[in-house]
Amino acid sequence: MRELLILRHADASAAEPGQPDIERPLSARGRAQMAALGPVLAPLLGGDIDIVASAATRTAETARLLAAALGTSAERLVLERDLYDASAGSLLTRVQALDATCTRVALVAHNPGVSVLAHSLVTARVAGFATAGWALLHVPDPWASLAPGVAALHHSG
Repeated sequence: MRELLILRHADASAAEPGQPDIERPLSARGRAQMAALGPVLAPLLGGDIDIVASAATRTAETARLLAAALGTSAERLVLERDLYDASAGSLLTRVQALDATCTRVALVAHNPGVSVLAHSLVTARVAGFATAGWALLHVPDPWASLAPGVAALHHSG
């Protein structure tokens, strides 16, 4: 069994005039959300975990704060432009393509993609996906077999 953490980025600052949405950083509230979330997730995940995240500034910051809270080395964090505003289907395709050596992965991206993906993978009720919302799923092996309804919800928040 593999573990998949699906995490929506933490709260972002409002865009400055002329600033593209993809460049919005975390707000002070978003940094506080991640400071509070680290102690919740660390006992559930502990140690190194592979992190795949959108390259948007707020999502990259969220992923880096998650990595620090979990003690994940920087080389296990991958930022991908294609995950910015990705649909649930695109996110699922990305997870299905994960390397077989990855057994525990955090996917950090945007709504509505992350919430639709989490809700589609499990039959249990998943908490809403406000900023910094998350779901920890047990998923079948291999990653390529991940499909709607086949994962088990372990925790969410």
